[in-house]
Amino acid sequence: MQNECLIALRERWTDVVDSSCTARGLSILDTLLSFPDRIPFVPTFDPRLEIFIEGQSITLDSIISDLLARTGCDLYDVNHDVCNETISMSKTELVAALSSTLRSTNRTLPLQSCGISTLVPRPNDIRKYDLQIPKDIGMHAVYEEDEGSPLWNSSLCLTGSLADIHFDYCGTTRLVVNVQCNQLWLLWPATPHNLAWWNASCMRLSHKVSTVDAIKGMRGLEMLHANGPQAFILPPYHFHAVISFDTSAHTSISLWGFRWSEQFQRGFRWAIDFATNYQGYNISSEEAERILISVQQKGLDGWIAVAETFPGQPQADELCDWVTSAAEDIQNALAIIRTS
Repeated sequence: MQNECLIALRERWTDVVDSSCTARGLSILDTLLSFPDRIPFVPTFDPRLEIFIEGQSITLDSIISDLLARTGCDLYDVNHDVCNETISMSKTELVAALSSTLRSTNRTLPLQSCGISTLVPRPNDIRKYDLQIPKDIGMHAVYEEDEGSPLWNSSLCLTGSLADIHFDYCGTTRLVVNVQCNQLWLLWPATPHNLAWWNASCMRLSHKVSTVDAIKGMRGLEMLHANGPQAFILPPYHFHAVISFDTSAHTSISLWGFRWSEQFQRGFRWAIDFATNYQGYNISSEEAERILISVQQKGLDGWIAVAETFPGQPQADELCDWVTSAAEDIQNALAIIRTS
C-alpha cells in the first residue's frame, strides 16, 4: 500500500513538474521507496464533521478568492520553488500568475500566504467562514484569535512546489485542515536524537540540510498523502517537508494546551541553545534574535494564556513557574547575543 502510493506520486511528479525542484523531488521519492522500514501514516480526521459549521464547504476557489479579497494588501510574498526563497508580487501579478498556473501544469509558483489570508469574518471580506475547534482538541487549550474569533491562516501551494525540511521556530501546535490537496507531507518529531542531528547538520559549513539527508538520518518518520478534506495536528517543533503534486490549499490555526507542553519545553531548550550558539550553527546574530523573539511572542504568550485560562488544572501552577523562568532565559540569551 505504501509503495503503491509512492509509485503513483512519483509518476505524477514526473508528469507535471518541470522546474528546479524536479530532481530534488525525485530524489526524495526514490529515497522513500528504498526506505527499509514501513513508514506509518499520520492520523487524520474528517473536518466536515467537527470543524466546518453547518455543512459549509471550503474549496480551493474559496481560498484563492479569500487571498485576493484581502483589503489593505498591496504585496504578496511568494515562495519560488522551495521554502524560504521569496519574491514579492503585486495583486495584478499574482492574479496573472495564478491564472497561468491553474491553466498549465508546467508553471510552478507556490504561494505561502501566512500573514496575508485569514479565514475569519471581517467587514470587508468577500468570503466569510466560521470554523470551529473540535471539542476534544479545544478542551483545556487556547487558540490564536483575531477580534474574538479563531484566527485561521490559509496557504496555497501551486503544482510543483517543494518545501524542503524545516520547522517553525516559535513552537506552536497547529491544527491543519487540508481543503483541496494532492501533497505528500513528511514529518519527524522533535526528539533529542532528531534535534541533535539537525544541529550537527547545521554545523557543517556550506551544507544546507536536505530532506533526503533527514530521511536517512532522523528517526520517527511519518507521512501523509494529503488529498483532503482532512485535518491533523502538527505538534510543536515537528520537522516537516511538503511536496505539491497539484495546486493545493490548506488552512491552519495555532494552539496551546497542556497536552503539548512537554514537547514545547523540549523544543524551547533547543531554541535557547541554538540561538546563543548561533555562530557555530552558521546563522547571523540577527537571525538568532528573531528566533528568540518569535518564541517569546508566538510561543510563551500562548502558554501564559493557558495557565490563566485554566487555573484549576493540576499543571497550571507548574506551567506558570516554568513560563516565568523561560521568559528570563530568553532575556539572558538575547543579552548574550547582543554582547557577543
